[in-house]
Amino acid sequence: MRPIPPRLEVSFPSRDLSGVMLLETERAGVQTWLTADGATITLEKGFLTSAKGFGSGLAASVVRQSAALVLARQEGTAERFHSFLNGNDQIELHAYKCVVTRLGPESIFLRGLPVAAQKLQERCHGVAESFTNTYWVRQGVPEVLQSSQWTGSFLGNLFMKTVPDEI
Repeated sequence: MRPIPPRLEVSFPSRDLSGVMLLETERAGVQTWLTADGATITLEKGFLTSAKGFGSGLAASVVRQSAALVLARQEGTAERFHSFLNGNDQIELHAYKCVVTRLGPESIFLRGLPVAAQKLQERCHGVAESFTNTYWVRQGVPEVLQSSQWTGSFLGNLFMKTVPDEI
């Protein structure tokens, strides 16, 4: 029996779109996930760094400060930077100040089994926009199992849930 490749269940709740992505590549903790029609997202330690092929969206981001707080399950402030490709094929850089707070323990279900997680929220504010990301980090392990992360004003948040080959 062949092993089941890792999958990522994804949805854009604002557009009522959902699907499954397969892991295309992984290098040095950075994963690229692919849809059947060629759209990709890139995750660094579970944090969205790009979303390409979904329409206007996130071209790249720097999320290391946010990731450090969330994966350590610590409250605090972080700066993050996003770049977006505008209608003139130019990159626009946006800076945000974010506040990470713990929302408490919460079990999520993976392959039908409950898994203990810590739920954290990240509220970010920039000059032109604000957004909120939510993360479920595995209890005892610095791993994002499920999240809702902002891709930009066009599509809003992308909900992602890892479907591991084993729990």
